[in-house]
Amino acid sequence: MSGYGLGYLESVWKAGGTDRLKRTFNDLARRDRAEALRQINDEKLRFPVLFVLMAEIGANNLYDGLSKRNLTALNICTRKIYNYDIDAAGSADDGDRYQTLKWMFATGRGWEGPSEGQDPYDAVIDYTAALLITEYEDKTVLKDVAGLIFRRNRQGHYNHDLIWSFFQSIDRDALTVAAGYLLSDHPGDVELAEKLLGIDAEAALQNRNGVRQAHRQYIEWLNENKPFLYLTGEHFQMTSQPKHLAADREAKYLGKEISPRYRAPVEPLTENEAECLHRYREATPEEQEELSAYSHRLRARDVRLWNEWIQKKPAEQVAAARMTREVI
Repeated sequence: MSGYGLGYLESVWKAGGTDRLKRTFNDLARRDRAEALRQINDEKLRFPVLFVLMAEIGANNLYDGLSKRNLTALNICTRKIYNYDIDAAGSADDGDRYQTLKWMFATGRGWEGPSEGQDPYDAVIDYTAALLITEYEDKTVLKDVAGLIFRRNRQGHYNHDLIWSFFQSIDRDALTVAAGYLLSDHPGDVELAEKLLGIDAEAALQNRNGVRQAHRQYIEWLNENKPFLYLTGEHFQMTSQPKHLAADREAKYLGKEISPRYRAPVEPLTENEAECLHRYREATPEEQEELSAYSHRLRARDVRLWNEWIQKKPAEQVAAARMTREVI
């Protein structure tokens, strides 16, 4: 929350809670409308204060005096909670909307909301995170989104929508942050990180060295497979143990980066690559797994040898892979 200081209304809120804040703001709006607007439009205001005062702003008919940021934020809130805009004509342009979403999440993610567990406030924060990640492709919020996911988990609060948004980024640095929770001293963090990343580490979790090994192995896997990762479409609303990401074996075999969202090559396959892939599909699933791993290692080591190897028949490729897999 750095960069945002305490204003008058937040000072009232911190000292006396939400009820006192509402009473103080109502009294101020009745006595001095201009001063009430000046306080609610204060640039130092944090989003939770605006959220708490939503009903009071409406009851005192202050919409037409709100700053662009505040009106945009309230439109985002009512669209998510009630599925309507307070003032459609007051919708911000794309740049202003983005900055408003950043302000809402940056200043609002630290508050737990007015009630225990999932509530409209949490839903709005989750919505802002989803828009920032999926619509604006803002990866700067991912570390904070991860922190919020794990904080909610410790409290037993709802975090499935945040988890969905987090994985929509397909960002290696973000996945590395999530993997870092494997090293947490909090058992709930370790368990959730294992579940999010699809790590079968039950035995490893029995001791600290096992957890460190699980973390190291996941980072190695991530570094190796990042160009070939895709979204499976699984999530916690679908299953209790979703596999959010998987590595495409065919892409890894060819060394072709794919779009994680659409599971399609970033660049179209050449005629030769298509022919290689046709031969690859003649192998059994077990052989395909072996060939993909070997192909990736050989290509990284010697492109000339790889070009020769990948033109061979599947049986010859498998034989070569098994003969030299200890060397590469």
